[in-house]
Amino acid sequence: MIIAPAATTHQQLSDEEQIASGVTKDLIRLSVGIEHIDDIKADLQQAFDKIHSVKNGGGKEPAPVNVGAEPGQPGV
Repeated sequence: MIIAPAATTHQQLSDEEQIASGVTKDLIRLSVGIEHIDDIKADLQQAFDKIHSVKNGGGKEPAPVNVGAEPGQPGV
């Protein structure tokens, strides 16, 4: 499941309260099961590549997203 906490679980809070609790407008929360992390990363990368392909006319180049990067690193 993927949600945007600012628009769902934290929507009742003011903008200031959301920021104080670490929730920003561009934050997404990904909830997964017990799959192996490499499978989760591969699934996400495949989805980003597909979105990127559709947005760019069906090209085959991968999306400019590095699913395996640490938070705050380029591509994340």
